[in-house]
Amino acid sequence: MPADPPSVSEDTAVLVLLAVLGLALFVTSLAFLPIRGDDHRQLAAVLATENPLPVLYGSFWGEYPYYRPLHTLLLWLGARVFDVTWWPHQLLSVVLHLLNAGLLYRILARTGRGRRLAFLASALYLASIHTMETAVWVAARTDLIVGACLLAYLLHTERRRAAGLDPDVRVVAALSVVALLGKESGVVVPLLAAGGAIRLRRPRDSRWPVLLAALSILFAYAAFRVMIFGTFAADTQYEERPILLFGGRDLTDVPVGLRAAGYGETVVKHAVALVLPVFNNQGLFLSPARLVLRSPLWLLTPVLLGLVWVRPLTTVQRQGLAVLALSALVHSSFFAGYLLFLGQIGLCLLIGGGRPRRWRTVEALCAVLLLAHVFFVGRFESDRLAGQRAELARWTYEGVPADADPDLAAALMKR
Repeated sequence: MPADPPSVSEDTAVLVLLAVLGLALFVTSLAFLPIRGDDHRQLAAVLATENPLPVLYGSFWGEYPYYRPLHTLLLWLGARVFDVTWWPHQLLSVVLHLLNAGLLYRILARTGRGRRLAFLASALYLASIHTMETAVWVAARTDLIVGACLLAYLLHTERRRAAGLDPDVRVVAALSVVALLGKESGVVVPLLAAGGAIRLRRPRDSRWPVLLAALSILFAYAAFRVMIFGTFAADTQYEERPILLFGGRDLTDVPVGLRAAGYGETVVKHAVALVLPVFNNQGLFLSPARLVLRSPLWLLTPVLLGLVWVRPLTTVQRQGLAVLALSALVHSSFFAGYLLFLGQIGLCLLIGGGRPRRWRTVEALCAVLLLAHVFFVGRFESDRLAGQRAELARWTYEGVPADADPDLAAALMKR
C-alpha cells in the first residue's frame, strides 16, 4: 500500500527545503548574460519586435519550424519590462524548475515509499545534469513549461484516482493545450492522457471524453502546424548531428532508406543516457577522462534502478516508463543533453514512485547520486560564468563578433 499522504506542515517543510536547495544550486545562474547562442538571438529578436501577436499564428524563428508562442510572449514581456536586464529571465526559469520539483514531490509523497524517498527523488530531478540546462538556459524554458503541464496532469490524475473519479476532461484539455503552446514535445501530455484513458478500468463509456479530447487536440495541433509550416511541419533541422551507427557521420549524407536506423539510434541513446550518461552533447561517446569523471553516475544509477524495479510496478512507475519512452520517441531527430529533461522526470518517477524492499539502501544510493549531480552542476555553472566573463572581455578589446547583434552587445557591455 502507498504511504499515507504527509500532513500540510510536513509538505510545507519539504517544499521549503527543495526551494532552498534549488536556489543554492542555481543562484550563480542569475549572473549569466545572453552572450551567445539562442539566448542572445532570441533577446535581440524580441527587443526588435513591437507587436508579438503574430507568434500565435506563425513561426517567430525564421526558417526553423518552431511553434513556441508561450515562451516567446514571456520573453517579449520580460524584455519590455526589464529591457536587456537578464537576471529576471533567469529567475523565472529557476522558479519554474522549483515548481516542477514541488509538483514531482507532491506526486511521489502521495504514492511512493515515503516522504524521505520522495524528497530525494525530487531533489535528484532538481540537481540532475540532465535538467540543469533547462534551469540556467532561458531558451530551454520551453521544456520547463512542458514539464509543469506533465507533472500537473499526473498529480491531477492521481488525486482523481484516489477519490474514485476519472480525470476531468477540462483540466486535461487545458494542460494539453498549454504544453503544446510551450514546445513541440508537449505532445507527450495528450498522448499520455489518451493512453491513460484507454487503460481506465471502468465502464467503456467513461473513457471517451478524455480520449476524444486528447486525440482532437493532437489532430488540431498537427493540422495547425501543416497550415503554418507546410511540408516542413515535421522537419527538425537537426540532421547534421553525428550518428555512431554511421561512423560519426551525420544523417545529411546517409541514404533516405537508412535514416530510420539513425533515428532509431537516437531514440535508444535518449533512453540509455539517463541510466548510463556516457555520451557527450553531440551524441558521441565521452572521452576516457570524462568517462572516469562521470563514473559515480553510470555506476550508481543502474544499481539504483535495479533496486526500485520491484514487480508489480506501481501506477506512478508505469507512468514514469511511459514518459521516458515518449520523450525518447519525440526527440528521435537528434541527441542533446538538455533533451533528456522529460526522460529524467520519468526516471525520477520510477525511482521515487516505487516501494522497494531495500528502501534504506535505495535512499542511501539516492543521496550519494544526488551529491554527485550537485558537484557536476556547480562545476558547470562556474565554468559557464567564467566563460561568459572572458567572452565579454574579448568583446571589449577585440570587438563584437559578426554573429552577435551589435545593439544588444553594446547594451550588455555597458551593464
